[in-house]
Amino acid sequence: MRSHRSILIVDDDRDLRESLRELLEDHGYRATDVEDGAQALAFLRQHGACLVLLDWHLAAMSAPELKLVLDDDPALRAIPVVIVSADLRIDRAALAGYAGHLAKPIDLVALFDTLEHHCSGEADG
Repeated sequence: MRSHRSILIVDDDRDLRESLRELLEDHGYRATDVEDGAQALAFLRQHGACLVLLDWHLAAMSAPELKLVLDDDPALRAIPVVIVSADLRIDRAALAGYAGHLAKPIDLVALFDTLEHHCSGEADG
């Protein structure tokens, strides 16, 4: 369930979420931000997205735990998930199941390249 130009930002840092959402909206994306995995699942099940930008370290449900739930759901497993984290200790093997990794602070060229790759040319829905 991928929705053209709709990005979901999942991060427990409110300031980062809001800044990133505003930046994406200024560039023509529909961006939604939530603070945890449960909210992310609820949003994705109702609206879908062309991409999820997911913080690695979340309370209650970690990025790997959320990814397992997404992968287990036929309606959600095709949505690409890109990890966004300042943690330089994340093992490359741990990132293998994700569509990419962006380091914090986010390189805007890399961010928009990622968005273009995953969120262009799709029909709404």
